[in-house]
Amino acid sequence: MLFSPGLYLPMGKKPAGVAAVPTTWNPADIGASFSLSNGNLTAAAIQPPFTGAFGGRSIANHSVGKYYWEIHLDVFTAGGFEIGIARSGWDEASALLNTANGAVIRDDGVFGYNSSNATAGFSFAAGDVINIALDLGNSKIWFRKNGAGNWNGSGTDDPATNAGGLSIAGFSTPAYAAAFLNGANNITVTARFSSVSWTGTAPSGFGQL
Repeated sequence: MLFSPGLYLPMGKKPAGVAAVPTTWNPADIGASFSLSNGNLTAAAIQPPFTGAFGGRSIANHSVGKYYWEIHLDVFTAGGFEIGIARSGWDEASALLNTANGAVIRDDGVFGYNSSNATAGFSFAAGDVINIALDLGNSKIWFRKNGAGNWNGSGTDDPATNAGGLSIAGFSTPAYAAAFLNGANNITVTARFSSVSWTGTAPSGFGQL
């Protein structure tokens, strides 16, 4: 995009309609067996050669704001995964569910933060898309499947109106997007951090990570 020579933009400001550059998984901030490709958007755990669980964080991290992104399950044969957000102190090899290190949804539809768990009432398979809405101002996160159905399995949850949601009060920000993959099986996921790659619709007021 070209701007008029006379257009003045204060430092750090963007003209209306110009989105921030979308993030990727951070190749410098990943577990030992976190295999990246596709411009650092696709993460894979293939047996062999990788062993053990592993994960990674996005380059983008935030302490305030409302964000939406998607994770596509390219390959999922067995085992488990956890998708959501993580703290900077997460070791990228340990489970996030039932800890204060992250807020995630598991492959069986159980989601939670710091041992406060619930079930969304659905599970995931290869080809599904996990939708994530994060509101750091209100300390909440929501999950759903394939851009349809109920957020967090509730008919009343709605990120756009701050209704329901999993509380992440006490979560130590900044928050990073995180993928936790069971390396004992064949699992590949692709992050859709850019709004142009979304197949679902972001809740009103939520932007790309």
